[in-house]
Amino acid sequence: MGKQNHARGSAASNQCTEQRRTVAGRLEKAGLHSERFIDVTDGRKQSYDHTRLSPDAVAGNYGVYCGRGLLGFDIDDYNGHADTRALEGLPATFTVRTPHGGEHHYFKSVRGASATIRAATGGARNVSLNWGEIYGGGKYLVGPGSEITDCNKTGCTDTENHESYAILDDRPIAEIGPESVRSVLSAQAGHAGDVPQSALATYGVQDGERIPRTNNRTRSRQSGASASSEEQRAVDSEQAGLDSFR
Repeated sequence: MGKQNHARGSAASNQCTEQRRTVAGRLEKAGLHSERFIDVTDGRKQSYDHTRLSPDAVAGNYGVYCGRGLLGFDIDDYNGHADTRALEGLPATFTVRTPHGGEHHYFKSVRGASATIRAATGGARNVSLNWGEIYGGGKYLVGPGSEITDCNKTGCTDTENHESYAILDDRPIAEIGPESVRSVLSAQAGHAGDVPQSALATYGVQDGERIPRTNNRTRSRQSGASASSEEQRAVDSEQAGLDSFR
């Protein structure tokens, strides 16, 4: 099913194509399959057909599906009010600027980083935090070169100065491991303790929602074995997904 494309100038179209191919190249060099592009409604960022395609099979606005080894950090701290200190220790990676001043950071999940999110949230692949979201699967990042001319975002009054998603830092996609993911998740929950598993589920945040806290350290230790087993199963599942791409 093709999408209804709004007319766009040849220069903008060429720029979009060039940036889309840059994304595909970075994915392939990182060992990530590039058949994860979807058509997105031109002028907006919604998609109504999530068929995953090769980079050259989409046109105009497009999305890059996360999962199968790709972790997307969608940083929405437009006004600088959110606490993003937990992100400062993450490696520099391929980065896209959004029309409203946010950023998309692309990471390659290694050693079960994506599985850590599922273990921490009771099975959710994505998580909402105070600075934005981490996408581990089932969601997409709007790709660089896409244009926003019809914005329905709350608080949006002007996209004239930054109307396109654009590559901000064209560098290799960095690897991210479970330790870094746990650190980011634990910072959201405000916990600096030593429980290594299930940082969010144990300390009060599950997929962006508050849940009953379990602060009893003995109970945490007792649940460690089952949580570790759950995380190992998630790691195995993640690896199986990666292997299916090869």
